Amino acid sequence: MSSFWWADQLGRGAKIGQKVMVRQSLIGGDYALINRQTLKPNPDYWVSWLWGKLMGENVFDVQSNDPFVQIYCHSAKKEGKCTLLIINMSAQPKILHCNGFGSKKKRFEITADSLTSKKSVLTASDLNLKMAK
Repeated sequence: MSSFWWADQLGRGAKIGQKVMVRQSLIGGDYALINRQTLKPNPDYWVSWLWGKLMGENVFDVQSNDPFVQIYCHSAKKEGKCTLLIINMSAQPKILHCNGFGSKKKRFEITADSLTSKKSVLTASDLNLKMAK
């Protein structure tokens, strides 16, 4: 569950101009990024890792008409590209129309068996979408 909160905090912080976000604990605490007994990354570690790899410094203002969907848009690490962070806080799947973002997209998704799971799965896939004209 905290991964939703952490991703949202990174997005909100960047939106108001924060340059650095600090967690209260890297290892050993209740909200640690790394499990102190196994030294394996907790799910929030992967949120931070993806953020560092994908989200650039320029933040763009985007709006969602759905109160359960948070969207953050940044310049990508690759010049001329954008990265969207989309957080669906609803129990229902959502269909989003991302007009103006081209037809070739890379999708990274962090999933887990339950909201309280200590294990998460990070998957990456290419999406070649046909855009309606």
